[in-house]
Amino acid sequence: MIKKQILLAILSLCFLAPINAKTNITPVGKKRIKNGQSIFYALPKNELAIKITTIHTWEKKGPFYRYAGRFLAEENIITEDNDIWSINSIEIKNIATADTAQIFQIKPSKKSIANLITLNNNGVICSINAPKHKKTPTDATSDIKEFKETALIFDKSVLGEEALIANSTAKMAELAAKQIYRIRENRISLLTGDLDFPADSESLKILLNEMDKTEQKLLELFVGKQVKDTCTETLYFTPDADTDEVFVRFSKDLGLVSKDDLSGEPIYIKVIAEKRNLNLHPKKREKSGIHYRYPAMADITIYNAKGNLLHQRYAIAQLGDILILPQKLLQKNNHILFDENNGQLLQIREKK
Repeated sequence: MIKKQILLAILSLCFLAPINAKTNITPVGKKRIKNGQSIFYALPKNELAIKITTIHTWEKKGPFYRYAGRFLAEENIITEDNDIWSINSIEIKNIATADTAQIFQIKPSKKSIANLITLNNNGVICSINAPKHKKTPTDATSDIKEFKETALIFDKSVLGEEALIANSTAKMAELAAKQIYRIRENRISLLTGDLDFPADSESLKILLNEMDKTEQKLLELFVGKQVKDTCTETLYFTPDADTDEVFVRFSKDLGLVSKDDLSGEPIYIKVIAEKRNLNLHPKKREKSGIHYRYPAMADITIYNAKGNLLHQRYAIAQLGDILILPQKLLQKNNHILFDENNGQLLQIREKK
């Protein structure tokens, strides 16, 4: 937090200095920054916000599960208690931050437009002599619901009196099954009009709803109960080079765990940057000008032992190159726009 405040303080120092005939632009690097009439800006770097949504499922067998097939002909029955996790989805957001290793100091000349530089809140260059290019902010969020123990408690209060005083579980299950069949028969009679029910349609709707709830509670005594909880966690990864490594682990018993926790199976992230040979560095290279990014396209793959979980393609600023905008473009009344997400040059337009 302190480092970030220092960086923002440095980048917010904007003093106009019409001293030199030529604008002096130099990388700050690790050297000590002296107070003076200068402007400081940073290039962006990209970070991957990886949002993983998991489902935590609890299953509890019903007290009458042994009799579900005999009395109700039910096949989809929970026969043992389970507490398991599964991966539901993975999403990636490519976000931009300031690259503290790529900060530049500008000492503008009198005729230069470099003093009309626009920075974003992170101190990243956005434009020169032009309005800031607007973007829609995106925030990664975490949504973890609290599991309630009461959700797995079976309600036996819906059982009839005869079932509640039965002297065996088998007899109790038989009476509960008969109660389910009676509810189903009465529901059909109400819907077909065979059962006289002198009431308005709203009262009938309420009655049918209560019958459905009672049947469901009775049925759960046989087939069991299942409760699901959706959990979302966002992890961050900064690609600095081509890589293929474990970035998190997943356990069916515990969910997401640290990449150092061997109780989980590894989930890998692979980054492969596009190789280019565009001869961007001629022998007579401009030495002093506005530095900007030429991002590289990279294939991002997230996978486990079973196969790919996600594959997407992004422009990654730090995997590309750093180019320099010639000095002569700063001596004219030009509008210059940069992409604050990846640092690339978007537009140079002469203002008339």
